[in-house]
Amino acid sequence: MWTIFSLLYVFPDFSRVSFFRMVSDLWYRTGIFERWLMLYFLFLGILWLWKVEWPDRKQKKAGKQRDKKDGAPQLMVSKAAYVREVLSWCRQHLGVPASGSKAPTLSISYYPHQKRHGVYYSVGKSIRIYVNNHPSVAHLTDTILHEYIHFLEIRSNAHQKEYDQQTALVGYDHNPYEVSARRKAAAHVRACLLDMQRRGCIR
Repeated sequence: MWTIFSLLYVFPDFSRVSFFRMVSDLWYRTGIFERWLMLYFLFLGILWLWKVEWPDRKQKKAGKQRDKKDGAPQLMVSKAAYVREVLSWCRQHLGVPASGSKAPTLSISYYPHQKRHGVYYSVGKSIRIYVNNHPSVAHLTDTILHEYIHFLEIRSNAHQKEYDQQTALVGYDHNPYEVSARRKAAAHVRACLLDMQRRGCIR
């Protein structure tokens, strides 16, 4: 862009018509090698413009997305503290198992997972949350609720065996345990977020 402004400063009468006429004359007066050279530098120029303009467009797009999320809940505590608060809420509002462990063992991973947002291990009654795999606080909350429901519903080796059989039979998305966890989590996300706001964990 600055190069074009410089040309306009040096050649004030540099109009669009004269520019294309000059390029056309130059094209027909040059040989094959020069034409290929011109095309090569034209290609480099287009690449340079793309490299300069594309990051700006991405930043503008990211800015618009942030603006859209301004009304979304924002964390006022650390992600680890928020996960613990939501788990505490789950115990109070979703209940605890009739027997065995009354709370799952929690582990928090800050390393993004390629596929998972969270996982429940029935053998050790533990939940792992990948806190940096979530685009929003609501999504993180939904994941915590989802895994806690697995903790309530997959209590034994028989449950885990049934879970694995259903996954093999109908697939992960249609597994009754997954359907149940998604449905119940979605039904409680809003109430949980409101309580988290009252506790000062989000705003």
